[in-house]
Amino acid sequence: MKKTLCLFILFICILQFTKAQQNLVPNHSFEIKDTCPDNTYPDSPAHFAKDWFEIRNSPDYFTVCNNINPNYNVPNNSFGFQCPANGSSYLGLYTFVSPTLNGCVNELAAAKLNDSLVKNTKYYISYKVVSSNGITGFPMQYATSKQGMKLFTKKPTYVNGFSNDNYVNNFSQIYTSLVISDTLNWTTTKASFIADSNYKYVSIGSFFNYGGSDTTKVYSGNGIHSAYYYFDDICLSTDSLTCNINVQSQCVIYTALNDYNRKNSGEVSVHPNPSNGYFYIKGIKNNLKWELLDIESNIIRSGNISKDEHIKINDLPESVYVLQLYTEEGVLRKKIIVKH
Repeated sequence: MKKTLCLFILFICILQFTKAQQNLVPNHSFEIKDTCPDNTYPDSPAHFAKDWFEIRNSPDYFTVCNNINPNYNVPNNSFGFQCPANGSSYLGLYTFVSPTLNGCVNELAAAKLNDSLVKNTKYYISYKVVSSNGITGFPMQYATSKQGMKLFTKKPTYVNGFSNDNYVNNFSQIYTSLVISDTLNWTTTKASFIADSNYKYVSIGSFFNYGGSDTTKVYSGNGIHSAYYYFDDICLSTDSLTCNINVQSQCVIYTALNDYNRKNSGEVSVHPNPSNGYFYIKGIKNNLKWELLDIESNIIRSGNISKDEHIKINDLPESVYVLQLYTEEGVLRKKIIVKH
């Protein structure tokens, strides 16, 4: 009897220890999908990511998915070009919208935590954000500070952003004071705090209005009078190491996921990659049309190639590019890294 009791106590201790170490944010990098949106949807709302839902306006879900609306694909989408910080998906939302754009406001998304926070307990938190560069001809003109995370004890209800809500009230438990203008590299924010309540829900976005945050104009030409950010890899845990793991992005190597792509994506590959001078395309059998796109989705090179030819890139600056191969069955996209 004593042995059984000891084993039971040991099991409880192990369970509690494991539970304490877990990331309390469900679907923290948005890889799990409730369903795949298609072209029948005008946008790709956050609720397509399992466990997440909108609480203010219409934050967007970007992912690799069958029949997805191409405006919400990865890495190319209607808000720019961005590889994920973790996996193959991320959320996107406006953190500032100029009053001249009637109908658009700050956007917020939320999820129920895997377990309620314990009052007076120390928690570690982290998240990754990167500024959207917009698309060719329509760049985002602004960058902001104060992106962050807010916690709730009750499920936050949805508002359209034009009512008097308590979400954008210049307060959130965690936020960055830096103006994040980098459109290429993800910025990781890390912090810790003592829970002052038994919070059950977490939300992400900017909870500060124009006067409560630093808003910097980063592009003075024609563009979108807004600031838009991608969010990925949200973490909340009592263990500091859980939210301190650097995960490399897979950076999806193709986005047109029809049967041909799924069957042949592994057969077609680029070598060497990264490269500083040229690359070959292995696995192609016929002469194919190709295009090379920069991070702003501009076509900077194009041509035709056969299996024994190579493409020179020695004069290109270091960056991430996308190679598009046009076949009879579909379009294959490969990530190309130029590194001198």
